[in-house]
Amino acid sequence: MKRAIPDESLATALGIVDPTVLTDPLSLFHLSYDLEFDSGGWLETLSARNYSDDSKYPGKDVILPNGYKAIPELLAKGIDIRLNIQVTAISHSDTGVAVTAGGMTFHSDYCIETLPLGVHKANRVRISPPLSAEKKASINVLGMGQINKVFMIFDKAFWPTDTQYFGWQSPVRGRFNYFMNYRTFSDFNCLVTFGLGQQGAYVESLTEAQLIQEITPILRTVFGSSATIPRRAIRTGWNSDPFSLGAYSFAAVNASSQDHVTLAKPSGSRLLHAGEHTHELYRATVHGAFLTGEREASRIIAARSNGTNRPKRR
Repeated sequence: MKRAIPDESLATALGIVDPTVLTDPLSLFHLSYDLEFDSGGWLETLSARNYSDDSKYPGKDVILPNGYKAIPELLAKGIDIRLNIQVTAISHSDTGVAVTAGGMTFHSDYCIETLPLGVHKANRVRISPPLSAEKKASINVLGMGQINKVFMIFDKAFWPTDTQYFGWQSPVRGRFNYFMNYRTFSDFNCLVTFGLGQQGAYVESLTEAQLIQEITPILRTVFGSSATIPRRAIRTGWNSDPFSLGAYSFAAVNASSQDHVTLAKPSGSRLLHAGEHTHELYRATVHGAFLTGEREASRIIAARSNGTNRPKRR
């Protein structure tokens, strides 16, 4: 596939190698929860050539006891953070940057913009001068995942509380096909299920009552008659969130890691870019996003230190 010209979808490539892969329930289960969840895309849009051209960060997965908010709360100490102010425009030149937000204009020597890929795709923020044609092409070719989670709350656990994951061969690929158990790391009686690939958009279209109605029979299939109806079913809504417009980036057909490199390059001498979609090795991850912030801060520090005020391109 790496030598294939032109690129094609992973679904097409798999069908050429073995058509039964796309109909066998066990194969579809693994393709969905392994690939569609990890990548953020779905088989019909993932690049056969580059769907897995990223890397795994060394070390174990960890749970933050108080959630991801612990990271920005720590980083924000002592910094002037303005909340509930929507950015609408960024203007940059060789002398500085002006950011329009909430009817106000903020002037600075540099700006590190971290708009998600989905927001860039929708052109929600006016950037002047506009992003380069090269950057726009990379924004257009990269995919933005539609994944959503459903957190089901119960009065008591009816499942084996020492098992982390439970899989189910869903007849609809990517819809509620596995469940994550909160009880392995907390006292919270919660199971999390997912809408992966195109099913992320479907899950987001359902009300809480509809989610409970659809998921309860699945729970009884997996766990038996002891399964109870969820007290709550709380879902994420990344696709309709105007400040995200999707979950995280993936390598769609004709995309490659070079597109992430392109999006990481500064625009001019004062506007810099960060976010998970700007890391060629760790896209679609929290650590990837974090590392890009450090990368861009380092550019500014280096530019100030050498007296050029112009950040290096790489």
